[in-house]
Amino acid sequence: MNHHSSDHIAVTRLLGLPALGPRRVRSLLRGRRPVDVEHDLRRGRRVSNDSSELHEAWTKALGTAPSDGEIESRLATMHVTVMGDPDYPESLALDPAAPAALFWRGDITVIDRCRRVALVGTRRATEYGRGAAHDFGRALASHGVAVVSGLALGIDAAAHRGALASNSTQSTLVTAPPIGVVASGLDVVYPRINSRLWSDVAECGVLVSESPPGTEPDRFRFPLRNRIIAALAEVLVVVESRATGGSMLTVNEALQRDVPVMSVPGATRSLASEGTNLLLRDGALVAASPDDVLTVLGLTPTRHDVVRDLRPVPMGVDREVLTVMTADPMALDDVVRASAPHSLGAVALALGRLEANGWVVCTDGWFELANPSSNHSVP
Repeated sequence: MNHHSSDHIAVTRLLGLPALGPRRVRSLLRGRRPVDVEHDLRRGRRVSNDSSELHEAWTKALGTAPSDGEIESRLATMHVTVMGDPDYPESLALDPAAPAALFWRGDITVIDRCRRVALVGTRRATEYGRGAAHDFGRALASHGVAVVSGLALGIDAAAHRGALASNSTQSTLVTAPPIGVVASGLDVVYPRINSRLWSDVAECGVLVSESPPGTEPDRFRFPLRNRIIAALAEVLVVVESRATGGSMLTVNEALQRDVPVMSVPGATRSLASEGTNLLLRDGALVAASPDDVLTVLGLTPTRHDVVRDLRPVPMGVDREVLTVMTADPMALDDVVRASAPHSLGAVALALGRLEANGWVVCTDGWFELANPSSNHSVP
């Protein structure tokens, strides 16, 4: 079991109080220890310029807050660091909106000892986007660059799986541990389907949150998490994004911090790439390959390994059907119309063979190119 100081226990309790968000906590702890702030609140003393009603609410909430023993139990599987502690990441402490405290699992020294690139994008990613995120994550990690992301569905998860794949391949590769930043408490996995991924990131790198244990993934916490992702990034890469959403919020946070923003080009007709293409139109740097990102970091790209495509080359009807596939998911009827004059039966059989051979994936009746990020044309 991890040992936690009285300040760590106090800050965990303070972060659970009503309407006491990151900004207020930073203000309350400026030049003061968490135990001193808690001590004054318990005695009804004012600790800020906030209203008397809010101070009364904090004092009342402390009366029913978890005991030291209960908090120790909740913190048993994680660590806590408060700004000013020796293990608080120096690169994050310099940020004007740095968290007052961080809860973490794994090796927090990863943050300061590695180069860092944030890979973000939509949860509703296409196969193209997931493939690109995986490729970028793997390549960056193999060059010693830590991949920072939010462990959400879609692009986030694919980027971290790519980074983890780099760590599990040839021992000759120079790999960097992943950095995961989440919005809920570290004991509240969201989404549940990424439970194994959370564990793998914590085991190979570090998993951090500014939310105390038990915190649910409330909607307002995700934009707050995005500012931490931007603050940790030396470069922000948007792999696939709609025109609005969390990725664009992260872009704004990065621009406020003068962090270079790069965008992976996508199909012009794909809604999933609308945001990334708009970023390019508005002046974002082009991330056509991981080498582009490494160049912005001032690193020299090197080829650690060559990946050969071992899939059987499509011939005949299979090749013609594959040629009409677009970056967006297509229904069977759409593929049949685009493959005229081939019949429904011939197209369906061709799609079955293409899926079996790894060229196409079918999800809930929708057909997409398999990892088109590394296959820009039909062989």
